[in-house]
Amino acid sequence: NASITQKFNFVTPSLSINRGRINLSYNANIQEPDATNLQQIIDISNRFYQQFGNPSLQPTYSHNFNLGGSKYDAKTGNIISAFIGGGFVNNAVMRETTIDKNGIQTTRPINVDGTYRFNGSMNYTYQYKFNKDFKLSFKPGLYGNFGKSFISVNGLRSGQNSLALTPGLSLGLNYMDKIELNQRYTQSYRQTTYRDNTTYKNIYVLSHSIESEVVIRMPKHFVWENLVNYSYNPQVTQGIRKSVVKWNAGINYLFLKDDQAQIKLSVFDLLNQNISVYRSTGENYLIDTQNSTLTRYYMLTFTYNLKNFSGGKVGGKERSMFFF
Repeated sequence: NASITQKFNFVTPSLSINRGRINLSYNANIQEPDATNLQQIIDISNRFYQQFGNPSLQPTYSHNFNLGGSKYDAKTGNIISAFIGGGFVNNAVMRETTIDKNGIQTTRPINVDGTYRFNGSMNYTYQYKFNKDFKLSFKPGLYGNFGKSFISVNGLRSGQNSLALTPGLSLGLNYMDKIELNQRYTQSYRQTTYRDNTTYKNIYVLSHSIESEVVIRMPKHFVWENLVNYSYNPQVTQGIRKSVVKWNAGINYLFLKDDQAQIKLSVFDLLNQNISVYRSTGENYLIDTQNSTLTRYYMLTFTYNLKNFSGGKVGGKERSMFFF
């Protein structure tokens, strides 16, 4: 193919401000077109999805910002944190697609202006002590993102808005660090809507996940762990499993001075039914996927903590580096 030469000059400013637990930052970023998108040769490795390049592509210039902060109450242990970030993009790359009567798609990248994206999260941890032995923790949280882009199929271009929301809630009960009970629920909601909704059909996706965890640190030197996860995808197509249950378990034995040494026997997927199921959406498609994954296995590990780094509780999803 004929050689392609492009030369560009840009100024990419950046700014960062930190005050206490509040952080604000801005930066500009340049992403030059990659070679695959520039070359005019057609890629027919998949004859039903053929891709052309575009030697006239310009670099993508984005303006990005982030604002975040947190507050910690040392007396109660309560924590609140929030974050928001996003960016505006010039010369974003989208693909123009044509579909012929045989269903063969041909795509070509082009530059468009007017795309943007935002994401944010908020988390709160509240702890309540019934007495010196019992402690309750309450952790609501929310993550979301929103973006605007474009789609073009057979010359019909439309704006495309994507929204994703993931609320979650965790409840925990702790008895003298001897027994911990934790329950988590997460819901994932995603939607893709189109400005031209007579040509393109809006898409909505919903899924659920529930986790139950039990950690028992009795008798002395032993730590027992159980984690059961149930996920449910109600909208996947016929022939794909809607629900999956995964049960992980482990037993730890601590020994040597200050319990610096640890032997752990873990069992992954005790019920031997783990599988990966998810639904994804894109410009003009919706895909349900079911993949076979690693199912039940056993693992024996030995850990020795250097004295300067030892300490803290053993066991639990958030603390154990070997708990899957």
